[in-house]
Amino acid sequence: MGNYFMFSVLFVLTLGTATADVSEKERAILMEFHKATNGELWKTTWDVEAPVSEWHGITLDGGHVTKIALPMNNLTGYLPKSLFELEHLQELNLLFNRIQGKIPSNIGDACSLQVLDLTLNKFEGGIPKSMGKLGDLHTLKLGMNLLTGRIPHSLYELSHLKVVELHSNDLTGWLLEDIANLAALETFNVASNHFKGPIPKGITKLDRLKRLVLFNNGFWGPIPSDIVELKSLSELNLANNSFTGFIPCGILDLPQLKLLLLRNNAFCNAIEFDELDHDHIPSYDVVNTVADRK
Repeated sequence: MGNYFMFSVLFVLTLGTATADVSEKERAILMEFHKATNGELWKTTWDVEAPVSEWHGITLDGGHVTKIALPMNNLTGYLPKSLFELEHLQELNLLFNRIQGKIPSNIGDACSLQVLDLTLNKFEGGIPKSMGKLGDLHTLKLGMNLLTGRIPHSLYELSHLKVVELHSNDLTGWLLEDIANLAALETFNVASNHFKGPIPKGITKLDRLKRLVLFNNGFWGPIPSDIVELKSLSELNLANNSFTGFIPCGILDLPQLKLLLLRNNAFCNAIEFDELDHDHIPSYDVVNTVADRK
């Protein structure tokens, strides 16, 4: 009888452990996130009575939350600071929702974060400096929000970054020469902001860069001549700025270039675009690039 009782107790304890698929702390963090973003109004909400492993958009590994993917799910409200206490979180994808407020200043505490996609929300305020603590981050997408201020210097130290998309915000300031530290960078898109100043020469050291999109800002000065050394470049969009000087003559010979947009600048020279000689560039616009020298 005693053995049967002990077996029953052990069975219940084991069953309880099996159904508690994450710690109480991590579950409580998710519940606070659910409440702060008005989870009852989500397109697909959570059955909070079910195991966390069954919650929409949640991925677990080893009993820890490693991924939250809730794009286009009608999240509103704000992000609670506690969300970034998930030490094992590797990916946060909240694309195309209506979340407001500031990006929490403690985001750098989510030390395992590799992918952050907050595109197309209503975030405001600055990009937190603590983001520079995310040493494993390789994809940063904050485009189409209401962000202001400068790119924090700490971001230029994230050597694993491959994708940086900050387009369609209200960001200001100059791009720093320290961009050369982002040796893995493949996409850099800061279009439709209020940046100004010259293109830093450090960009020409990014030999993995495929997409450079500076469209619709206040950049000025010449295009660095060494930009023709970026042999991986497939998209170069410098339209709607105040660039001057000469367009580097070898720019049309970049072997991977597919899209070249230079419209509405004030360069000193025009480039002759021969479709037969440059049929590897299917999309281009070099109209209205020469300054009025009347």
